[in-house]
Amino acid sequence: MKVIGIGHRSGTGKSTFAAMMQAALEPFGAVRPIGSEIKAVAHAQFHAEGLQPEVYYEEHRAARLEMLPGLTLTPTQLWCKVAELARAIEPQYWIRLVYNRALAERLPYVIIPDVRTLTEFLFIRDYAGLLIRMDRPQAAPVPGAQFDDELGAVAALDWDCLVLNSFDDLEQLEHVALDICLDVALGRRRAARANEIARRSATPEE
Repeated sequence: MKVIGIGHRSGTGKSTFAAMMQAALEPFGAVRPIGSEIKAVAHAQFHAEGLQPEVYYEEHRAARLEMLPGLTLTPTQLWCKVAELARAIEPQYWIRLVYNRALAERLPYVIIPDVRTLTEFLFIRDYAGLLIRMDRPQAAPVPGAQFDDELGAVAALDWDCLVLNSFDDLEQLEHVALDICLDVALGRRRAARANEIARRSATPEE
């Protein structure tokens, strides 16, 4: 199984890009966010306190920052605490959970769109995965986002691919996703092409 990890800051288009990669790799690839596992565990434990399933907050995004009736925390704060607690016990807990479930599904490719910690980065590197860094210069900070700076110390060249998401036209971003997927499917090395992809994504085709 080939693991494709996308990091690392919030609001750079990681989920959008992951969905584009999934479409290009279908039916052999699937997106499996770490955040979905965290939210599922949190909901199982705290639904009685008013925490809703993940899909509810996708449809009511403002509710993520509203205090839960049974707790003095917002959903975002609660998700972060649940994530931190598991990581304090086992730093690789969430990334291993996603990896093992993808193995059980027998997926040839699994796309993890929310790689945010050094432990997750190194786990994917150890399993010979592909690490993509998404940057978006115009992106505003996301309220409540954590771990956004942890991978900031990782040198740009340590990522296999750099994608500068400066597109107004999503079709251009789809071209970059398809190009990367072709290289993954054909087993091409990405490191030597990282700067090329970064330049291409920064300069829309005429």
